[in-house]
Amino acid sequence: MIKVPEIAPIQKPAAFEYETNVILEDCALYTIPATHELDLVKIEIVLNRGRHVEQKKLSSRFCARMLKEGTQFKNQDDINDLFDFYGANFHVQYHLDYASFSLVCLSRYCRQLIPLVFEIITQPEFDAIDLKRLKKRAKSKLKLALADNDALSFRILTEKIFGSQHAYGYNSTREDIEQIQVEDLQAFHDTFYCKPNFKVFLSGSVSSDIKKELLDHIHALPDQRYNPTSFSPEYSKNRVSHPDVIYLKNDYAFNTQSSIKMGKRIIRRNHPDYIPIHFVNTLLGGFFGSRLMQNIREKEGLTYNIYSDLEPMKHDAYFMIGTDIKTDNIDKVIKMIYHEIQQLEQDIISDQELRMVRNYIKGYLLSSLDGVFSKAEIVKILTLEGMPVNWIYGFFDRLDEIEAEEIPRLVKKYLKKEELFTVVVN
Repeated sequence: MIKVPEIAPIQKPAAFEYETNVILEDCALYTIPATHELDLVKIEIVLNRGRHVEQKKLSSRFCARMLKEGTQFKNQDDINDLFDFYGANFHVQYHLDYASFSLVCLSRYCRQLIPLVFEIITQPEFDAIDLKRLKKRAKSKLKLALADNDALSFRILTEKIFGSQHAYGYNSTREDIEQIQVEDLQAFHDTFYCKPNFKVFLSGSVSSDIKKELLDHIHALPDQRYNPTSFSPEYSKNRVSHPDVIYLKNDYAFNTQSSIKMGKRIIRRNHPDYIPIHFVNTLLGGFFGSRLMQNIREKEGLTYNIYSDLEPMKHDAYFMIGTDIKTDNIDKVIKMIYHEIQQLEQDIISDQELRMVRNYIKGYLLSSLDGVFSKAEIVKILTLEGMPVNWIYGFFDRLDEIEAEEIPRLVKKYLKKEELFTVVVN
C-alpha cells in the first residue's frame, strides 16, 4: 500500500544574507549574494524620485526613457552593440515613484559594463530628434490606451481616487506629451540625478572587485546641485465623499466588452492593519479561489477574469476591483460585487477558507523569495518604501494571528461601499 505523505505546515523562511553600504543618508548600496553557484550578476540602480517632484508633467518619465537613446559619447546603436557583444541585458523601468536601470550580465563582464551604465545615467545627450521620435511613440501608445476600455477605466478611476492634479492621479494627454521639451528633461536630470537620490542593488555572483568598481562609481555620482522643495501630498479638494457610478461610452473602443473598475484610497504597507487587509483582499479577489472568482466567474459565468488588488506606493496606496464583461451584465455584476463585500462584512468565514487563503499567501511569499534576484527585488521594494527588510518575516507571523472574527471589522472599516468609486466604460 502506498503511504500518503504527511502534509506539513508552511514554515517561515530563514532570513537571507544581505549587506548595506551607506554612502549618504538616503544613498546606499545593498548587496545580496547568491547562496549557490551562479555566474550572473544583476545591478539595479534606482533613482528614488518620480512624479511627486516634477516641475512639469511627464518630465520624470521622459527623462528616464531618453537616457538609453544616447550619451554625450555614444549613440543608441553603439550602446546596444556593446550590450549585445557582452551578452548583457540592460533595462529601463519607469514607476510613478522612481526610475530603475538594471543590468544583468555574466560576472566576468561587470567591470567592462558598469562604466557604460553610469555613463548612460549621468551623461545623457538629450537629442531633440530622439525626443521627437520618443514623443511620437508615446502618442501612439496613448491612442491605443484610450481605445482600450480596461486601460481607460483604470485612468479614470485613479484620477477620481487621487484627483486630476495629484502625482498619482493625473493622466498623460497628447498635449502634455507635445509640451515636453529637451530643456525640461535636462532640468529634471540636473536637479534630481545626483548622489543623494540613488539606491543601488547588487545581487548574484558578487565578488569584491565588482563591489569595489560599483562603489567607486556611486561615490563619483554628482553631488546635489539644487535644493528642491520638500514633498507634501495634496489631494483634490473637489473629491466627493459619496461617489456615484461613473459611466463613459468609449466611441473609439476596439474591444466589445465593458470594463468595470471600483476603488478607493487605502492604507500603506507601514500601517498595522496592512497585513490583515492584504488577507481580506486575497480572500475577496486576490487569487483563483477567491470569492469574486468563484461566485461571479465559476458559478455565474459572467466574466473570464475578475480580481481585486492592493497597490501600496511610496506616498499612498489604493484598493481596486476590476473585470471585463458583456454590456448587458453591467448592473448585475456591480450588484454581485457589492454583495460579496457585504457577505464578508456580515458573515464569519469558515476555518477551512481561512486556512486556504493563509496558505496561499504564504506560498506566494515563499515563491517571491525564491532565488537571489527575487530576494533583491524584495529588498528594493521595502527599502524604497522606507520599510525594514525583516518586515517580510513579520508578515508570516501576523498571518498566523489573523482570526476569522477580524474579517468583518476590517471590511467595515476599509471597504465601505459609499467610499468606493465605480467606473464603467463601454
